Amino acid sequence: MSANAKEQLMAFAFVCDEAGSVREILYDGLGISAGASPTSTFAELIHPDSAEKARAFLNMAREQEAVFGWELNIVIQSEIKLLHFAGCIVDEGLLIIRQQPDLAWR
Repeated sequence: MSANAKEQLMAFAFVCDEAGSVREILYDGLGISAGASPTSTFAELIHPDSAEKARAFLNMAREQEAVFGWELNIVIQSEIKLLHFAGCIVDEGLLIIRQQPDLAWR
């Protein structure tokens, strides 16, 4: 994939620890980590109205080892956007990605 194509991806991938603290930003084409501090949690990167649901997402991912299709609100360029999330356990912690909804099923 060219660097130009990578810049256009409206996606992200984070690795969090067991407590939900962001340990590594693998990719952030949405810019949601721009205001993050080194101690930010995943729930803090989500819109406050979805923070409790984000914590439930993390808990479910830890319990089931993989979750898909969670809808959470996030602020992108001063606008609230509804995005789909997936997460799974990896060696380094919990991998969280933006999941594209499957439009063929609608």
